[in-house]
Amino acid sequence: MTYGSIPSQTVVSAHQKSVDRYFEVAAKQWDEIYELDTLYAHIHQERGRIVLLMAENVALSADARVLEIGCGAGLATVALAERGYVVEAVDTVRDMLLTTRARAARAAVADRIRVIQASADHLPYGDNQFSLVLAIGVLPWLACIRKAMMEFIRVAKPGGCLIVNIDNTWRLHELLDPRLHPVHSPLRHYLRNVLRLPVKVPPTQRCSARQFNRLIDELRCTKLDAKMLGFGPLSFFGYPFLSEARNIKVNKFLQSCADRQLPIIRSTAAQYITLLRKGNRSGQ
Repeated sequence: MTYGSIPSQTVVSAHQKSVDRYFEVAAKQWDEIYELDTLYAHIHQERGRIVLLMAENVALSADARVLEIGCGAGLATVALAERGYVVEAVDTVRDMLLTTRARAARAAVADRIRVIQASADHLPYGDNQFSLVLAIGVLPWLACIRKAMMEFIRVAKPGGCLIVNIDNTWRLHELLDPRLHPVHSPLRHYLRNVLRLPVKVPPTQRCSARQFNRLIDELRCTKLDAKMLGFGPLSFFGYPFLSEARNIKVNKFLQSCADRQLPIIRSTAAQYITLLRKGNRSGQ
């Protein structure tokens, strides 16, 4: 298993540097997230289960090449390697790659995984290389969702599949909290700049499921499956009023409502996960 480097032609933006610094600090947290009993962990644990189920539904051939962009702590990468696939794992943060390598070694699948340090929007691969491309928890952290999607699609084989997710603009727990409401986002951004308030988490990109579906069509991909995921924690003016255990129960109830396609709730989860095929329905 070897490490590459970010291609020399890649210019790392100030935004990407801030994102990398954030994930360098958070590397241990992401390594442990599947062992925690918090709402945040529960949502991401469920996301991992959904992603692997989508990958299984693709029914890849035994010799299929798989790429995970933004491999993080390597949970999905290792799980796919355990299923027999050869996986390329890409991340910009070296600590995440070290964690992925250690996880692969513990699972005895290191011979089926190659980790490469590279930028998600400048992938070091030729066109039409992979039968399956995963980018989970990646698009929100990049400067341009459209540009990144074009890069992900470029490296997928014709007829190959992609599993990606976006952060939803219209989240129920933010719609219910006047301080967090999306309509007030420009004002919050303005006040942070004027007051020079510290930003603990770099700004992320969001879009609605409807907007992302339009982008999918424009990029000539076919949506095979989709899932809205995650509700909470509930708060009022930024202050949580439920315990962690109660927030987990509320999330479970609201998730069941979303799965039953109840109006409003079905479109106001925190994340939108999609399984896509490269090419439109006619295979173009």
